[in-house]
Amino acid sequence: MTEVTLHRAGRVLEAIRAAVGNVELGTTAKVSIFGEPVAELARKATGLASDIEKIERLLGVQSRIRATVGRANTELGISDLLAEKAAADEWIKLVSPLVSKSSGKAAGLDYVTRRSRGDATDPANLEARAKAMRERYAASDAEVDALIETRVLDQDAAAELTKRVARRRREVEQLSDRLRALNAKTVVLDEADLEYLTSQDVI
Repeated sequence: MTEVTLHRAGRVLEAIRAAVGNVELGTTAKVSIFGEPVAELARKATGLASDIEKIERLLGVQSRIRATVGRANTELGISDLLAEKAAADEWIKLVSPLVSKSSGKAAGLDYVTRRSRGDATDPANLEARAKAMRERYAASDAEVDALIETRVLDQDAAAELTKRVARRRREVEQLSDRLRALNAKTVVLDEADLEYLTSQDVI
């Protein structure tokens, strides 16, 4: 038995996945009409059988290591932390663009409105804009755009959302630190499995 860190065990699993993916299996082969095609086909058939056995052995090693890592992840709470981090990362990915759009120009809108113009998202200002457009619409025979494009978040709401995004990013950093510390914990792997992986140049 060999003791390795969870981080190292994860790297070994990645190496196994790559090794399995690099094995090309096929039920047909091209053989040269010159030389000995029957003997060449026999060699290819032997190679295919060897590759099938190799994949079976690699997947067996993978399943044992994965089970060991899975048990450790559950016992240490790593699985829960990973799920929590994934949810936080997804929230930041979806929400953070709203913050940048609320603090600069986006979709052709001037989000940094001048004080003389007022806040484009203020209900009173929005109603005034709508009224002015309705008057132009009534006074014109030409087609007038009947839609007003404006921000949904006012400055206070945008500032609060910015703070929320910053808090979530700090939470993700803290989760990452905890995960790195836990991944330094060790698990015991079968020495024969590791020797086989070494012999196959997997690790």
